[in-house]
Amino acid sequence: MGAALRVGRVEVTGGFLLLWSLLYYLDRDGLLVWAAVSMALHELGHIICLRLWGGRVALVRLSCVGVELRQAAGGPRSRLARAAVALAGPLASVSAAFLASRLAERWAALYLLAGLSLGHGLFNLLPFPALDGGRALEALGGPRLSGGLGLGLGMLLLAGGLWLLVRGRNPTLLLVTLWLLAAGKKPCNFREDMINYRSLNKGWSSAAAACMRKRGGRYGRYERL
Repeated sequence: MGAALRVGRVEVTGGFLLLWSLLYYLDRDGLLVWAAVSMALHELGHIICLRLWGGRVALVRLSCVGVELRQAAGGPRSRLARAAVALAGPLASVSAAFLASRLAERWAALYLLAGLSLGHGLFNLLPFPALDGGRALEALGGPRLSGGLGLGLGMLLLAGGLWLLVRGRNPTLLLVTLWLLAAGKKPCNFREDMINYRSLNKGWSSAAAACMRKRGGRYGRYERL
């Protein structure tokens, strides 16, 4: 997994430090700071909801692909609880966007936070298995529903991304769609794996990422939400 710094339940990888150093160097408009705030508020929504359902976070991992919140064993397992925890992040983002837009009348810089948070929240409601919306659908209707809707939407976005690429436009849509489709194909195991809520550094989306095998270790066994 590579070298990482760990302080309590927070782990920071070298890739995260390198990437954020580069982004900070390239950022001329202060966008990175507001993106980090938006990402933190989104993850805080997951954490608060998880705690309300009796669960706890075993580890917060900052890597080059974003933030991973790892749920400790013994957390909520019901369909409603898992769906609520998945949707808590987008709800926190949309709420932050609304509040920031109201306060921006006094501090114009908050319009950046409002825009980032709104995009962050709405993006994560898409029905991809790797996103919060897909995780909620999987919890309530099963993996076939989430996977089917995600695949159908993915094909449409993939076609759109290819069309933009052929016309010499930005390849971001194509790259993000490929990532979402690839992440949604990784298998999960209810007993030995867990779901990570990630925030992509590209697009600042929070996604439930692929399962990671974890046997024993400092934090014990992880469970799927």
